[in-house]
Amino acid sequence: AQLILGFKLTDSMVFEGGIVWQNGEYDDVEQTSYVYYIGLGWSPAKNVFIVPEIGMIDYNKLETSAGDVDFGSLTWVGIKWQINF
Repeated sequence: AQLILGFKLTDSMVFEGGIVWQNGEYDDVEQTSYVYYIGLGWSPAKNVFIVPEIGMIDYNKLETSAGDVDFGSLTWVGIKWQINF
């Protein structure tokens, strides 16, 4: 499942945030993970976009017959540059 919310701050700036829920099963072992992120889109000129973002992937715990395994989390910071021709 995925939920993304965003709103326009000005004509050239857009704020966006989201959460993703993912659940999977392999060999009768089930794992759930979550992704959270926020980004701020800026368009300094027509068809030019700069989008910095920060996010986190929470891998959660994997429950096995041998015990729980904690896979931890991963945090990222990035920026996307885009020019549409």
